[in-house]
Amino acid sequence: MNNSANPTMEHDHWEIGAAALSVEDSFGTKLLPFVLSITAGSVDTISFLGLGGLFAAHITGNLVILAAKLVAGEQSPVSYLISVPVFMAVVALTKLLAAGLERLKIASLVPLLLIQFLLLAAFFTLCRSAAPRL
Repeated sequence: MNNSANPTMEHDHWEIGAAALSVEDSFGTKLLPFVLSITAGSVDTISFLGLGGLFAAHITGNLVILAAKLVAGEQSPVSYLISVPVFMAVVALTKLLAAGLERLKIASLVPLLLIQFLLLAAFFTLCRSAAPRL
């Protein structure tokens, strides 16, 4: 039985004389880290400029700015203080969602990318509606 359409199949599954196509063999999957890196960098740049210095995609930037403000004795906005717990909560929820999808025998890549796209679209819509009209 050829299960090449099922990306959850084991990589060592072999049919007589033919290998099942794994998800890692597709061009889109090989390009995905590059696309996600560009997306994260863009989100960070846009959120840093639009949210008053808060990084939305990389928690390390928020930690560095928070530490610099604390060392300098400056007051830190609440957004920097809650960015770490919020990040940890979102990672935990994402892990639970991915585990639930895997338990249902559903490959988690596409649903998680769809959720990311919907959240980015919602953020764009919110920012666009709040932007001043020129």
